[in-house]
Order: sequence, then structure tokens, then C-alpha cells
Amino acid sequence: EVVDDKQRIESMLGITLSHFAYPFGRKQDFSAKTIELVKEAGYTYQYSAITGFAGIQKQGILPRTLVEKDQQIRLLRRWIDGAYDVVELLK
Repeated sequence: EVVDDKQRIESMLGITLSHFAYPFGRKQDFSAKTIELVKEAGYTYQYSAITGFAGIQKQGILPRTLVEKDQQIRLLRRWIDGAYDVVELLK
């Protein structure tokens, strides 16, 4: 499915896709096997919905950080400045 969809989209749009985002992107939505299959399909980057920054990668998956509409700027600044990195490293 990953290979066929990639080829179909590339053919329709006339571009090469290098980014893949896992549907839902939770830990239970991908495995080491799916990560390898997506690589073999030709994708360079893979994204989850697991929060974090690119410097803290697990299993080759790039994390994303959700910024909410009403999120307090001071809390976002703390996150960006690394205040919560120790929590991520303890997992």
C-alpha cells in the first residue's frame, strides 16, 4: 500500500515524495517493520504524532510538536528552551 500510493501520487503530481506521516502517528500505529518498509518505499523522512524535537529521535521517526491555538507562550518557550527534555530522556 505504501509503495503503490507513493507511486500513484508521484505520477499524478509529477513530483518525488520524500516525506511520510503515519496516520494517527501514535506509538501503536507503527513498528520497526513499518519503519523499514517506508524506507524501502523511498521515503527519506518519517513523521509521528509523538511530541518532541528532531534532536530526540527514536526509531528514525521525526517527532512533531503540537502548538495549540490557546497555548501559553511562556510554556511553549520553556518547551523550546529544553525545560522538558529530561522528561523525554527518562522514557
